[in-house]
Amino acid sequence: MSAGEADRVEHLFDEALEQPAAKRESWLREQCAGDEEVFHDVRSLLDAHHRASGFLGKSALEQSPELADAADPTVGTRIGPYRVLQRIGAGGMGSVYLAERDDETFDRRVAIKLIRRGLDTEEILTRFDRERRVLANLD
Repeated sequence: MSAGEADRVEHLFDEALEQPAAKRESWLREQCAGDEEVFHDVRSLLDAHHRASGFLGKSALEQSPELADAADPTVGTRIGPYRVLQRIGAGGMGSVYLAERDDETFDRRVAIKLIRRGLDTEEILTRFDRERRVLANLD
């Protein structure tokens, strides 16, 4: 398997985990568009993930979120006028962080979503922009 194929399998696996379990198989078939090798590779990873999901109940990071923050180099950095406080979620596209305005202009906490490197394709950026517009209308 080439590095590009491995990246595609990993990306599809991450995205598949975000799909509702009942629709995951049909979603994966659609994404693979007839590429049976990729479909079976991702399906195999999903099966292994499902079998292993009850092994420890919760991951060490779920039991101690501060470990994730300590290991995440983004926590504590600044993005524009915002200081990143902690990671609050992660998925196939990237991670979401809680941040607060840190320039004494006004107090405000926000969520900042960072797209994972390598996923900055036109399709992903279009989805990200659409999501940004929808979320901007929420309070």
